[in-house]
Formats: sequence, structure tokens, C-alpha cells
Amino acid sequence: MIQISPLVSAVITTYNRDFRFLMEAINSIQNQTYDHIELIVVDDNGIGTEIQKQNSEALQAVDYVKYAANEHNSGAQYSRNKGIELAHGEYIAFLDDDDIWLPTKIEKQVARIQETQAGMVYCNGYIVFENETDNREKIYNKHNLNTPVTFKRELENDYIGTTSQVLIKRECFNKVGYFDLQMPARQDYEMWIRISKEYPIAAVDECLFCHRMHKGEQISKNPEKVVSAYLLIYKKNREDYLKDPQASASLFYTIFRIYRKSGRVMKAIRYLIKAILLDPFSVAKKIISKIKKDSL
Repeated sequence: MIQISPLVSAVITTYNRDFRFLMEAINSIQNQTYDHIELIVVDDNGIGTEIQKQNSEALQAVDYVKYAANEHNSGAQYSRNKGIELAHGEYIAFLDDDDIWLPTKIEKQVARIQETQAGMVYCNGYIVFENETDNREKIYNKHNLNTPVTFKRELENDYIGTTSQVLIKRECFNKVGYFDLQMPARQDYEMWIRISKEYPIAAVDECLFCHRMHKGEQISKNPEKVVSAYLLIYKKNREDYLKDPQASASLFYTIFRIYRKSGRVMKAIRYLIKAILLDPFSVAKKIISKIKKDSL
């Protein structure tokens, strides 16, 4: 009896992207060693825009791509949700339109998710700069990927990363819902928290994707939006945070760092005090660790 591999739905969302980068992302899915993948491209440029028309015309010639276009520019999370709705796979994976999967990513993640019965599997990766895909820097990860990510740990910090790193069982979205369109930022982290509350999470401790950085790209986002996102995460999980002072302190310490980096000193101090009052020991460890790192 021939055993058919479970279908994986790969969802690429694209907006205002040079078509050559989009095709590199598409080709990295086509070049996977795993042989049962459906590829969905959700175009968020808006129907009738010049770039949407160009994408549509070019992708008509790519018969393995299921192409869908949003009527208007609606954002990455709306597009990912649309991709989930269009997906037929037992597993769903996302790829940003300028990121690249390495060839064994899906094969190794499917094997890992089946081995562990996890709801989601993630991996490590590389940063590449513009066109220099051979010039890679390993993404710094905050922990050993062999250490399980639990709901408690994920409340403290985002140990998983971007949407391009994960493979998720379709049933997870049926249980916890889709990406929250009301989140001003950190929609991925908020989703990982919801999944970690209901399912075990596992990892493949290898670099299996490349995240592309573009010339002049701003790594830091609008600090007020990011802080608002963290505070909304706190509000959504308030009961769990109130039971866990260490997790609350960690979240407030993250907000302190965001404000400190953006030069908002008084707001930074306010959240540092909040964090210290909740868990002075863990905050002291974070500060000492940062001082040691900066001195290297």
C-alpha cells in the first residue's frame, strides 16, 4: 500500500515587492525535498493596481501556484487569514515574499511534528542582505531550541520568531482562531501564545530559512505601536499574567527596552520600575546579562 505524505499548504503573502524576490520565494517552495505541497500566493496590492496586474499576468504561467488577490490593500494578517481559508492542507506554513526556505525545511518539520505530536514546529534561520544570499548570518536565538516552548515561557518572551519559521497543524486555527486583525503589531507573537496554551510546540534545531534584509530597512518598528501590541497581549492574557509575576515582569521589561531604545526615557523608567516591583530578581538577571553582553 502506497502511503501518501500529508498535504502542506504553503502561503506566501505579497505586497509592493520586486517580482524577482517573490519568484525566489516561490522557487524555494518548489525546490523543497518534501513532495506534497500546494502553493498559495495572496496578493495584497489591491485589484487593478499596476503591480497586482503584473503579478497576476506573470503567475498565470506558473501552473503550480494558486493565486488570489485582495480587493484592497488589507495587511499581511488579513492576507494570511485568507491563505488559511484557501488552504486544503493538513499542515500550513507561511513564507514572506522576500524570505527563502532552504530545501529540507518542510521535510524536516513534517517529520518533527509527526514525531512529537506537536501543534506547531519552528526552526532557526539566517539573515541575508539584499542580493547576497550566500552571505548569511545566523539569527540569534534567545534559547536552546531543544528546550520546549511552553505557554508559561511564551508569556515571558517570544521564543519562536517569525511566520516564515513555522509549520502549523490546520486544526490549531480551527481551535484558537485566525490572526487578530486588531493587533497593531506582534500579531505572530500573539498567535504563538494562543497556540502554546492549547498545544505542545516543538522545534527543529537547524537553520532552515533565510530572512532577507534590504538596504535602508528599519529593523525597529513604530515603538508606540509595538508597545500597544504588548499591552494588548497583556490584556488578552491578564488572568494568566496576574498568576505569574515573572512573566509580567518580563513583558514590562520588554516595554522598558523598547522605550529606552527609542529615547523615551521617562516612559522607559516607568516600565522598568513596574518590572522590578513584580520580580526584582529576574529583572536584575536580565540587566546583568545585558551588561555582560555589551562588554564583550
